[in-house]
Amino acid sequence: MIPNTLLIKGVAILGGIALLTSGFFYVKFLLAKLDAAEQREATYQSVISEYQAQLDSYKDDLLEIQGLNEEVLETYEIAKEEYRSLQKRFEQTTSGNKRDLNFLAISKPGLIEKRINNGTKDALRCNELMTGAELNTNDDSNTICPDYIKSMSND
Repeated sequence: MIPNTLLIKGVAILGGIALLTSGFFYVKFLLAKLDAAEQREATYQSVISEYQAQLDSYKDDLLEIQGLNEEVLETYEIAKEEYRSLQKRFEQTTSGNKRDLNFLAISKPGLIEKRINNGTKDALRCNELMTGAELNTNDDSNTICPDYIKSMSND
């Protein structure tokens, strides 16, 4: 028979070896989990950077759109003011009295016809200028697009 102390020592040694072996495999298992977690972390970081790049692109696009919206609003305000000016031109005389175009057309048809013909001629000249024609000395008297003519003569 094996003495008790030897048996206890043998069980203790086998228990220690089993403990060290299981500890070794547990540490190996933990290292494998850590590697997998690091790989997932790297994947997450790359996805986050892609999303951040997209977000930055969206921010840039948004700023560009806001700038374009401001330009459109400015253009709209200018057009609205030009519309009001044109509407006032049709509704009021230069002295501030109310203008009745129907009454004028009936009472002075020659005057209205002359004004319409001159306005049509000026509008056609504006169209020519906007499509590339050169300025003439007569263009200063154009009443349809004086701002455009002024901007062309400044260039």
